[in-house]
Amino acid sequence: KKTRSRLRPEAGFRTSPTTGMTLTPKNSPPSGTPGLKQIAVSVLAAAFGVQSHRNRVRDFTHGKAWHFVVAGLLFTAVLVGILYLAVRLAVTSAT
Repeated sequence: KKTRSRLRPEAGFRTSPTTGMTLTPKNSPPSGTPGLKQIAVSVLAAAFGVQSHRNRVRDFTHGKAWHFVVAGLLFTAVLVGILYLAVRLAVTSAT
């Protein structure tokens, strides 16, 4: 049985430009610019604090900042609108 040295880099492994971690094929970020669905999922995950390291690396490596800023502002506006309507409904039904 062949043993692999943990210190020697394996073929196909690379280093993340943002974290310096060695990326294996399993934890490497997907390539390409994130689409609308991926941006929405990233914004929702970041808002709830459950963004995965893999997606965060993808967003910072391949994404454009203004896409995430606009999506974050839209998410915030929708959240505030929903909270406003919920409070208004609760106050109206209580009187």
